[in-house]
This record gives sequence, structure tokens and C-alpha cells, in this order.
Amino acid sequence: MDSLLLRLVLRLALCLTVAAALWWGLETLWGLGSLGLALSAAVFAAALTKPLIELGGDLLHLLRRSAYADVEGVFYVYRGTRLHVVEDAGHVRWVRVADLQRVLGPGTSEATLARLYGERLQRLGLRRHAHLEAEALHTHLARDSRAEAGRFRLWLEREVVRPSKVLQGRVAPPPAPRPAGASSMPDPPASAAAARIEESGAAVGSDHGAADGPGAGKPPA
Repeated sequence: MDSLLLRLVLRLALCLTVAAALWWGLETLWGLGSLGLALSAAVFAAALTKPLIELGGDLLHLLRRSAYADVEGVFYVYRGTRLHVVEDAGHVRWVRVADLQRVLGPGTSEATLARLYGERLQRLGLRRHAHLEAEALHTHLARDSRAEAGRFRLWLEREVVRPSKVLQGRVAPPPAPRPAGASSMPDPPASAAAARIEESGAAVGSDHGAADGPGAGKPPA
């Protein structure tokens, strides 16, 4: 955007310079300053049309982005079915109802979900499609006894709901993976390690004491 504005300003300055030169030259030589202005109009059109079109496109893009700055969508894939998920400014995630129907069948209609969950069903995105809050969907799936609903609920918890709670600070993030080649055994507590060191020192001390006891160092009779 900044580079486009800079190019536009430079071209405008160049066009004004050319227009002034044409007017002054033709007016001075033949008194045809108006012809110089007419020729300058063609120069302006040739030099500024493309940058102005590009500027208009950038402004339209900025207007759309600002209008929907509070939501952004991403596609997830569950068993070959694409699911559109929107995350709002509070890191709450919403799943498109039309995609749910492809996974669970026509039983999950928008009217039914709106009656059950009220404001937890919203119209979001550029096309204002109906989306159900992911946690409300998780609750809804818990009431469904079908095996497919159970599998989908586990996937939703792992891929959508829990990451959303992590971003909101409601649950702790998963532990970082251990480096490759690191031992899978947990490190012993510091107190246990110290106790083992003390036991080793005591054992060494007792061995030395036995070696320095009565009769130590005396040749055998």
C-alpha cells in the first residue's frame, strides 16, 4: 500500500512537470497552450490509470478486512469432510452448521440447534453462514448415542475445543515433547538423588574404616 501511494505521487509529479512543459512550450512558440493541456490529459490518463485501479482494489480489500477483523476462518478435515471453523477475537471457535450436517446427517438442522442453544448459534463469516459454538457442539454430541457422534466428539475435543481453551487460558497447554534421544524415564527428585549420594558416601566410609581397623596394615603372623 505504501509503495503504491509512493508510485502514484511520483507519477503525478512527473505528469504535472510534463503538462507544465507542454503548455509553456506550445504557448511560447505558437500560442497553443490549450493544445498542450489537451496533450497533458492523455499523459495523465496513461500514467495514472493503472495505479488508481490498484489503489481502489487495495482500499476495497482493507475495507473488507476491517469489517471482518473480529473473525477469521480456517478449514479442518474430519474423515475426509471439510469443516469451516471460525475463531473470534475472544478465541471462541464456531463450526459451520452445513458442514455438521455432512458429518452427522440432516438431524442437526439449524432450526433445532437455534432452539436448543440460542445465542450460541451465530451467523459469521463473509457469507454469514450459521455457525454453532464448538463447546455447545461438544455438549450436543454427548447426548447423541451413535458411534459416529462419539468419534466426532473425541476429534472435536482434541482438535478444536481444547486448543481454544488453551488460547483462552482456561487449561494448561500440553507438555513440550522431549528431545530426540532423551530418556523416557522421569528425572529423579533432587532429594532422592541426594539420599543416594549420602548412602554411597557412607558405604565408602565404612569400607575405609574396615581397612583402617585393628590389625590393618600388620603383616600376617
